Amino acid sequence: EERFSLKGNSQVKGQYQIQGGIASIVLNDWAVETSMDETMLHEALHHLTMDALTAPATPEQKMFARQLRTVHLEAVRKYNSFLRLVPSSIWKTVVDKKLGLGAIERQLASLPSEAFTDLTREEATKISEILYASSQKKGVGMLEYGLSNVDEFASSLTNPDFQKLLNAMQASERTRVSPERRSLWDQIVKLFVDFF
Repeated sequence: EERFSLKGNSQVKGQYQIQGGIASIVLNDWAVETSMDETMLHEALHHLTMDALTAPATPEQKMFARQLRTVHLEAVRKYNSFLRLVPSSIWKTVVDKKLGLGAIERQLASLPSEAFTDLTREEATKISEILYASSQKKGVGMLEYGLSNVDEFASSLTNPDFQKLLNAMQASERTRVSPERRSLWDQIVKLFVDFF
């Protein structure tokens, strides 16, 4: 049995839980960080992907879990590479003082080509633009939360800023959909189309 229920008095917008064999999506209409529709989609995606990720039973679920984990790890590797390229002290100053992207662009431009091992200079520039725009709205915490583990990665695909981040990251030759469709987002779309 599945049910939706509303609860208040918590800062969490929603959560997916299983108690006593009953799967529930618990929504909190008191929290205001994200829209209710985005939260419902996020938690519903947890429900749709949970079995495939935690206990894949069918060959299709096993392939989905393996491929999604691969894309998740690639996204984390690229994000961590960006963090190594742009020191947190520069990032914090730029965000706190709302300086725009000039300092970040200068930092990226000052680095030798050899510094860009896991992502290109162009990817790093696009990622900085997305992170800066997100920091001026909700903050990058929601994006980092989506990278924290594969379950949150799958469910964060409902976040438009997370989609932009993944679209800015180019997939490796191994995971790329085609020469024309090269982003991690393209890979994820194909993965979900093939799974469902």
